[in-house]
Amino acid sequence: MEISLDQIGKRFREQWVFRNLNLHLHTDQSLAILGPNGSGKSTVLQIIAGLLRPSAGTLIVRDDHEAQISPEQYIHQVSFTAPYLELPEELPLKELIRHHFRFRRSRTNVDLKSLPGRWLLAGEEDRPVGEYSSGMKQRVKLGLALNTESAIVLLDEPLTNLDDQGRDWYYDLVESHRQDRILVVASNRAEEYVFCKQTLTMQADFS
Repeated sequence: MEISLDQIGKRFREQWVFRNLNLHLHTDQSLAILGPNGSGKSTVLQIIAGLLRPSAGTLIVRDDHEAQISPEQYIHQVSFTAPYLELPEELPLKELIRHHFRFRRSRTNVDLKSLPGRWLLAGEEDRPVGEYSSGMKQRVKLGLALNTESAIVLLDEPLTNLDDQGRDWYYDLVESHRQDRILVVASNRAEEYVFCKQTLTMQADFS
């Protein structure tokens, strides 16, 4: 899998967030997108995810045979999570997991019933997710994103609401699921991207 961003720019109304961004990523690369608030870290992540259209430039995605992938195919190759994304809070965790993997494949052959325990949520399977703490919800989001079969994993501020135990769990989860995919983290905290081999620092445009 290869992702190419060529002269990408994004503006909201008349204000450019960033312009002329060039980026090339391929399988087994890990990238941290850094920069001050308002510099466009989350926006770049959403463009890569296909959730936002760039205002300028082109995004091209190719498979391992260098064939270009259509947007319809691409959406099934991406896992994305961020603190601002909402979970269906009325569902118990076991139903949420079942529902999610009805539409997406699990990355491994692991028994789905074992996932709550792997996410430090053993015994919480029957509780509605809306009753979870913010840290518990974050573990669910990260667990779903990294356990889903996808060539590209995009994590926006992944340690948000996680305590020290959750941080160590996050490192183990990433280490178990980073192989054979592209991993991109948007962050301002070094502890969130210690495993990333490359960094991209954004600068706010404000013009």
